[in-house]
Amino acid sequence: LSSDPLGTLRTEATLIGGAASQSVFNRWGDYSAMAVDPADDATFWYTNEYLSATNPWQTQIGAFTTNPENDDCTDAIPVAVDAITYWSNAGATGTDISSCAYNDTKDVWFLFTAPDTGVSVISLCDSTNFDSTLAVFDACGGMELACNDDACGAASFLEVPVAQGAAYYVRVAGYNTATGDFSLYIGPPQSPANDDCASAIA
Repeated sequence: LSSDPLGTLRTEATLIGGAASQSVFNRWGDYSAMAVDPADDATFWYTNEYLSATNPWQTQIGAFTTNPENDDCTDAIPVAVDAITYWSNAGATGTDISSCAYNDTKDVWFLFTAPDTGVSVISLCDSTNFDSTLAVFDACGGMELACNDDACGAASFLEVPVAQGAAYYVRVAGYNTATGDFSLYIGPPQSPANDDCASAIA
């Protein structure tokens, strides 16, 4: 992943250990293949040959899933204000920490810095294909400032007060472990309609 240290591979894992060796066949690995699962675009299915103690040729099938680079709050991806970007929470892990949803553990994180003081709109409404949840925090492990589930159909939308120069952490997840693709829009901070005395609300 892009968040891994440069020049470092993750710990090797064994799908199945061979129990013998072969020196008879001059062809080996003909039936080796890997493919991405179209269900989530994050799971890799792999098959290969191996030798067992009782049969000279066996086939094993296995799968592994990659986690998004922003799977943890500390790896939140910086995003621009007033722009729509497109993402996925496929392969995400996490814990249910939001106040407005149920079992929304498959979370990914984003970070933005408020360019002004006011109220920012954060929306997943443009193009989201699963039952999403949305929350904003003032820090990793910090206070939840706003939370929403299903403001626009099964997608999410919220408004949150922000202060110029402050950083905010946006958490996108899926209701009851749902995953899929989503759009993310963070609007520029706007002043309240009654910000001035002349605009006082009757």
